[in-house]
Amino acid sequence: AYRDRISEILHTSYRTGDAENELQPHQVELDSDAKQVWQMFHDKVEEQLSEYGTLSTVRGFGNKAPEHGLRSSTVLAGFYAPEISNFSRISSRYIRNSTILIQYYLNEQLRLFNSGVADPSLQEANKLLEWLRTECKKLVTLPEIYQYGPNSIRDARKARNLMKILSEHGYALPLNDEVEFEGKVRKEAYEVRV
Repeated sequence: AYRDRISEILHTSYRTGDAENELQPHQVELDSDAKQVWQMFHDKVEEQLSEYGTLSTVRGFGNKAPEHGLRSSTVLAGFYAPEISNFSRISSRYIRNSTILIQYYLNEQLRLFNSGVADPSLQEANKLLEWLRTECKKLVTLPEIYQYGPNSIRDARKARNLMKILSEHGYALPLNDEVEFEGKVRKEAYEVRV
């Protein structure tokens, strides 16, 4: 059935203009329900493209997703139209199916993009390690890190978590002894191994 339908579509004659190979396609429109479905899809994608939205990392494809949905719905509607040369309306059924298809491709873009992204906490731990190396630190306390370290580390909890990561990777060793820093005895200190 599929091959027969494709053959029928390929052998359909189309309106042409005066110039050689000039097509004069008829206008195809969404019916009112289809417009609403498409508008909802468009708005949802637009919202997810914001700076902290789900699709912010795949903006290139995400920006075009609503238009791809329209094109796909036209292909689907044309394929199932009784006469491809005369169809002029796209129903909500086709736009729904095409938005499902485009959503699948958006999810695939996200999956592929995210599979190549390093863990953000590892990236921050690496920044901290670079700072420790630059400052030639052999011994460091938690307050030193969140007061003078990289700008992205400004609280004890985050500094502690990042030092734990560095310890797990062999770049730091937690010390059991208290260490003096800026005239105060600190309970949490680390030997830096760089």
